[in-house]
Amino acid sequence: MMLNRMNGWQRLWFCLSALSLLIFGIVYPYVTIIDGVNSQSNWEYRNVTRSEVWSGQCDDYVNKEFSQLQEPRYSSTENTCYHIYNSRRFSATQGPYDEERLAAERLSEARWDALGFVAIASVGVLIASGLVYFLGWMVAWVRRGFAKPAA
Repeated sequence: MMLNRMNGWQRLWFCLSALSLLIFGIVYPYVTIIDGVNSQSNWEYRNVTRSEVWSGQCDDYVNKEFSQLQEPRYSSTENTCYHIYNSRRFSATQGPYDEERLAAERLSEARWDALGFVAIASVGVLIASGLVYFLGWMVAWVRRGFAKPAA
């Protein structure tokens, strides 16, 4: 097996590369995406949207076709249906407001974000690992050039 023929430095490089790939390619992206999904601002936005739905003042923004709606003005103190409008505007289907469908869309978006993050982080780790291996190979090559030949 090829792993058995590695010297100590190569084995150290291999272990650190595998550990880096695990941490930066899988764990860190997962934790970062989950933190974004469960962030305080995300929860606050959902709560404000729910309060607009339950207020009864935004029935048109909940049920009408999106093309028939006008964008309401933003207000942090009044119920203007702004959050429902934006939830529907950035929804894939722009159909009537459905909290479960929107939550499923957000989860799907988070998964795609995580997949992209994992791909980018994995490629970055593999490139860094390759550069470290190449640097080690170059140092060994230079050292062999200065070594005294066996007589």
